[in-house]
Amino acid sequence: MQSLHLLLFCYKKGALNMSIINPSGKEIFSVTTDFCGRPLTLEVNRVGFRTTGSVLVRYGDTVVLGSAQVGSRPVTLDYFPLSIDYEEKFYAAGKISGSRFIKREGRPSDDAVLVGRLIDRPIRPLFPKGYRQEVQVVATVLSMDPAFRPDVIAMIAASSALMLTGTPFDGPVAGLRVGRVNGEFKAFLTPEERAASDLDLVVAGIEHGITMVEAGAKEVSETVIVDAMTWAHQMMQPAIRLQKELAEKVAPVRQEYELVLPNETVQATADAWVDGKLGEKIRRPYPERNEVVNEIRWQFHEEMAKALDSEVDYDEVRDEYDEAFTMALHKDVRRGIVED
Repeated sequence: MQSLHLLLFCYKKGALNMSIINPSGKEIFSVTTDFCGRPLTLEVNRVGFRTTGSVLVRYGDTVVLGSAQVGSRPVTLDYFPLSIDYEEKFYAAGKISGSRFIKREGRPSDDAVLVGRLIDRPIRPLFPKGYRQEVQVVATVLSMDPAFRPDVIAMIAASSALMLTGTPFDGPVAGLRVGRVNGEFKAFLTPEERAASDLDLVVAGIEHGITMVEAGAKEVSETVIVDAMTWAHQMMQPAIRLQKELAEKVAPVRQEYELVLPNETVQATADAWVDGKLGEKIRRPYPERNEVVNEIRWQFHEEMAKALDSEVDYDEVRDEYDEAFTMALHKDVRRGIVED
């Protein structure tokens, strides 16, 4: 811990320009842009040599290390094994415990868990359906500027690291936590400004749209929320462009992968079967919708089992048919949102 703290101290003082040698011989370089009135810097090849992709992100006195590790082959699971962890360290706030401190890692705080989920939500949908390589992302706060929360900087660090892995990640992603002070929108509020603000809105998105919103407010109007979302999306564009610039300079090797999807014939069968059976029937409150969907799902499996009884043991292909039904269901829900 002491050596890491010393490394961070030297980094903040600018004393590491010549003291670290990348074991792979890669050049240490960074890109910088103005982001909401402060320089935002993304640096690579200084640390994290054994990861698939790692980026040091600096904003003010906050420094976050984003690290991403990607598996080499798909795993046998029926979901995308992505895990995103947000790590907090006492030394990030300048607290170095004495020798009587228990040095083993404890469980993450509730706030760390929530920030990890905050980062996960806008990133997970940007991987293609059927992608099954294991992906682990860790955002570690090495230094924390007490003037603002580091959560959206950690989001940028996670996204930047993923951009360097060569995976089919449709990013980059950036985010902002927006408040309103004296009727004006503002990002990176101080603790005093957050207490006085009537709005606490986290917006995350890509270049062309918003992918996640989380909000708390003191009875502000819908117009204020919409205006804040628009403002946040405009203000996060420099961070998105900076990540693209970094990815272009690094030029990561594109990963070879194979999507795990149902057989085309199976998917076509499921699409044809659900046609006309969903639609308005599932446009209900969440608990009711789940019951209706479960009933339709069981009916689907019963009919498929009867249809295939003489050809194959349905238990052996049930998972594939269930995945095809789920994809057909998602298509119908998406169509209802976008078109209906």
